[in-house]
Amino acid sequence: MKILVVNAGSSSIKYQLYNMDDASVLAKGLCERIGVDGKIKHTTTGQDKWECEIPMPTHKEAIEAVIAALTDADHGCLTSITEIDAIGHRIVQGGPYFSASVLVDDTVIEDLEKCIDLAPVHTQPHLYGIGGCRAALPDVPQVLVFDTAFHQTMPEEAYTYALPYELCQKVETPALPARISRITLWRLFGSSDKNKAPRHGLVPVPWSFLLIGNYLLNSA
Repeated sequence: MKILVVNAGSSSIKYQLYNMDDASVLAKGLCERIGVDGKIKHTTTGQDKWECEIPMPTHKEAIEAVIAALTDADHGCLTSITEIDAIGHRIVQGGPYFSASVLVDDTVIEDLEKCIDLAPVHTQPHLYGIGGCRAALPDVPQVLVFDTAFHQTMPEEAYTYALPYELCQKVETPALPARISRITLWRLFGSSDKNKAPRHGLVPVPWSFLLIGNYLLNSA
């Protein structure tokens, strides 16, 4: 089974293609300067890095460039896009709607759109990336993995900011779910924390430990 993992940012897309039979990386790369001009850096395992400037006005064109690189006769690793069995997306903010990974469908897209205001720089590009993959590979299942899902079990005293409680409740909007409309804490990088906790001998209970890690952020 081959799985394409996509991490779409505001002006970039990072990707890796895995062979899940042995958990090996077949190829990886980066599309950058999306919306400006566009460039792809692609490496198939065992080959030299390949770089090319390609117009990428939107994330749709970036995803198309990724597919083209993966299937290129000279620097690709696939003979056809039909070899891709599934696509996984790293999503920053799932709000109160997602507490676990989900298969993409129209309802999931609608709920993800409701999270745009919680992470506007990230969520809209995520949607562009998902849309690009759905357009290029309509029959391939896509799964969303949320940074916030791991921390959804935090009790109210953990996700409420250290402000006067009345203030946190004042901004509540009846039209929205309670936690999304109040002043609350959203812990990110949950997918990384869940993976790292057992390696350090920690019990993966989201709100009971603090794991310090280094994260590389990308911006235009």
